Amino acid sequence: MESGPYDARAVANFVLDQASLARLDIYSTSLLKILYFAHGWHLAKFSVPLIAQPFEAWEFGPVVRVVYDQIREYSGSPIKCRLVSFNAVTMKKEVAQVDVQEDSSALIRAVTGAYGVLHPYRLSDLTHAVDSPWTSVWDAANAGKAPGAKLSDCAIRDYFLRQNEADVLGIS
Repeated sequence: MESGPYDARAVANFVLDQASLARLDIYSTSLLKILYFAHGWHLAKFSVPLIAQPFEAWEFGPVVRVVYDQIREYSGSPIKCRLVSFNAVTMKKEVAQVDVQEDSSALIRAVTGAYGVLHPYRLSDLTHAVDSPWTSVWDAANAGKAPGAKLSDCAIRDYFLRQNEADVLGIS
C-alpha cells in the first residue's frame, strides 16, 4: 500500500467508488467538499496530509484545481466519470487510482458516509463557518492580503482539531 499524501484525483475516484457502493449521487460541489473534509480529518487524526495538491480558496469554498478541472462539466448533475492523471511510465492518461493505506481508507469511507448524504449547499455552509480556514483565507484575499489564496495544511489541521470527530463521523 502506498502512503500519502495521495494525488487528489485518485482520492476523488476512491470517494466516488465508495459513494457508488453506498448508492449516493455525488455532485461536483459535494466531491470538492468531501475531499476537503477528508483531508482535514486526516490531518487532525494522523498529522499528515491526505491530498498532495493544495486547496485553494474559491468563492464557493475550498477547491483542488486538478479535480475541479475534470468535474466542472457535472455542475448540477451527479458525477458519472472517473478522473484521470498522466502516467509517466506508460506516457498515457489513465484513470487515477491508488492503494490507500487501511487507516486512511477507513477515514475516507467514514467521511464519504457522513458528508456524502448532505446537500451540496449544506456542505458549502460547513466550509464557510466562522474561523474556518477557507473563511480566513477568503477574507484576507478579498482584502488583498492573500496572493494565491491557498489554504495551509497547518490551518486546516488546527481547525479540524477543534471539531469533535465523534459527533461528525461517528468514529473515534
